[in-house]
Amino acid sequence: MDSLAFNRHFEYTPAAIVFPRSTQDVAIVVKCASPVNGTIPVSARSGGHSYGAFNPGGQDGTLVIDLSNLKNITVNQDYTLNIQTGNRLGDVALALFANGNVQWPMLKLDLLAYVGIGGHAGCGGFGLASRAWGLVLDQIESTRVVIANSTVLRAPESINSDLFWALHGASRIATEYKVRTRSAPPSNIVFSYTYSVDPSVASEILASFQSFYQYSAPPELGLQLSVFFFRQLGIITLSFIEIYMGSLTAFNTIIAPLISSVAVSPRTSNVTQFEWIPSLVRKGGIGMLDTSLRLDAIDTFFAKSLMVPHDAVLAPSAIRALFDYLGAEGVTTDTKWFVLADLFDGEGSMIGDIPLSSTAYAQPLSDIQWQTQYYGDHYPILQSIHSKYNPSSPFRYPQAVAT
Repeated sequence: MDSLAFNRHFEYTPAAIVFPRSTQDVAIVVKCASPVNGTIPVSARSGGHSYGAFNPGGQDGTLVIDLSNLKNITVNQDYTLNIQTGNRLGDVALALFANGNVQWPMLKLDLLAYVGIGGHAGCGGFGLASRAWGLVLDQIESTRVVIANSTVLRAPESINSDLFWALHGASRIATEYKVRTRSAPPSNIVFSYTYSVDPSVASEILASFQSFYQYSAPPELGLQLSVFFFRQLGIITLSFIEIYMGSLTAFNTIIAPLISSVAVSPRTSNVTQFEWIPSLVRKGGIGMLDTSLRLDAIDTFFAKSLMVPHDAVLAPSAIRALFDYLGAEGVTTDTKWFVLADLFDGEGSMIGDIPLSSTAYAQPLSDIQWQTQYYGDHYPILQSIHSKYNPSSPFRYPQAVAT
């Protein structure tokens, strides 16, 4: 099981998998690999949820450094957090709440609890609270990292500032992050509104969703539009689901214009008030946060993402074409599918307040396209930093920065 990718669409055979118990152990592994790093690539694995199976290297013959034994979590007096990268998000949430009622933005997926903090924080970290608090990546104050010559470096913005910048979106073998936290909100409204409608009405719903988030949604509101596989021609089943960090009274006032803008009433609705940890359990989809209670899941799937700019939203004709297709070909196919539409930007979003130049990602988000889609004009800068800290290039996988 240790060599299996989360996405079983990919099957790779590692050269070996090692399980270090400390940062120094990681450094020793990297040093041992250095005499053969011209032929054996090295890859780190935190939670192992890479859709493209880059954790086991994205290719055969990779030396995989599994960080699952690096599980220390320390809440400091100033409520910053030192967290090793073997931790999973569910366990992080429980540990933080037990040490001062603090939290940070958490991922919003059915497998919330099992996502590893290493890739989550190092490569963005969208979550329930991202519009109000920003990405997890933007909370990082420093990173402890092992570079190609096996040296252990600490990279706050004041020391190794180029490495600090590069690690914000182009992480290598990070073994610990120091991050800022926030107070957990006392009231959280978890809600869902489900519709079964024809493509015309579904198009109106998505258009209303876009407009609401562009101009009206407060940053405390996280909202997702989900479209589900449904075996009836010409019928689209979709839901508004997510969370509002605030009172029930305020939520009802905020959501009313969106619900009333839709021509039909929801088929079902559910609005429930929770404290923070129960809200994460409810949103996580598996009924728990403690990852020691059961094994992680695996799946076989193909995923595609589309980023829609705030100032260039989907046109009505594009929306209608999507739902016409899903209401016809989407019903007759043997493939099970779903569509998730999230809005993390919009008026008041903290994500949009972070200058693009402050992190390696030029696009906080096929081959060579990932270089420009993820990093844009920042990619040549990353190549220069890569040459400085990883001249022998042992850390290689299909979407790794290369000289």
